[in-house]
Amino acid sequence: MANPGERTVLDGKPEVTRDELLEAIEQNRARWDELVAQAGDRVHEPGVAGDWTLRDVVAHINYYLRFMVENLGGEARGFDDMPQEVGFDTQKRNEWMHEKEKDLSWEFVGNENREITDELLRQLRKRSDADLRAQFVPWHPWPAWRWMCDTRDHYDEHIPGLRAWLKSH
Repeated sequence: MANPGERTVLDGKPEVTRDELLEAIEQNRARWDELVAQAGDRVHEPGVAGDWTLRDVVAHINYYLRFMVENLGGEARGFDDMPQEVGFDTQKRNEWMHEKEKDLSWEFVGNENREITDELLRQLRKRSDADLRAQFVPWHPWPAWRWMCDTRDHYDEHIPGLRAWLKSH
């Protein structure tokens, strides 16, 4: 940060410290885990996000978490190369990832979610605020903290759909 109390803002997200990220990710994950526990054995019922099941949404979140962990130097299940035609189109990317992950079991997806989130937190704890200001990937100018803001907020993006789905049954 340039001066104490003065934070850079990128694409509407104010710069955060490592400790703020850790706290927010842990809190968001706890809220998410409480809601997931309410699903019981309904994890394969569609409607959490369009036609996606809870299993699909968690696999989707995991994919993005794996990207973050891998780029922080942590241990994560690898990726297939994304087709060039997907490019930076979020909808196409999500559809492509869904197709790749759709046959994974709930047990695998749920376990991976806990493990990959724990690994993300371990990797972030190793970083300083200065580390988080460095460019995260060579092909995009955002610093690591900005990418982590998307990770921090990803559960929250899916919570309204999960809550509505839980209430509908």
